[in-house]
Amino acid sequence: ALLSDKLTADLMKLKSDISTLPACVIVSRFVSLLSNHVSIWRSDHLPSLIVMYRCCCTLLHHCSALLMRPTFLGSLLKVSQGSGTEEDTARCRKVSTTSVPDLELESLPPEAQAAHSQLLDISLSCLSLLLALSP
Repeated sequence: ALLSDKLTADLMKLKSDISTLPACVIVSRFVSLLSNHVSIWRSDHLPSLIVMYRCCCTLLHHCSALLMRPTFLGSLLKVSQGSGTEEDTARCRKVSTTSVPDLELESLPPEAQAAHSQLLDISLSCLSLLLALSP
C-alpha cells in the first residue's frame, strides 16, 4: 500500500507541474510492468490496485488533454522553464473549453516535441494497466 501511495503521488505531480514529466514517464513504465501481474495484485492487495486504476484514468485524461493542445503544451513548457512570454503565461492561466482548431492539431511547436513523445509514453503505460484489467 505504501508503494502504491508513492507511485500515485509521483504520477499525479504531473497535473500541477509539467517539469515532472520525465519522472512520471519512469513511474508509468513501472506501473506498466506491474500490469503483467494484475491477477496477483488483485488477490493480494485490491485497494492499492483500485487507487492505481483511478490514478491511471485521471492521468490518461490529463495526457489526452495536453496532447490535443500542442500550443498550450508548448506554453506550459516555456513557462515551467522560465522562458515563457507574457502570452505564454496568459495562455497557461486561461484555458478555454472550446474545441481545438484544426490548425492547432497540425502544428506541434519544436519545444514540445519531446514532451509530446513522453505524454504518449505515459498514455500507453496507463492503457496497458487498463487493458490488463479489462475482461
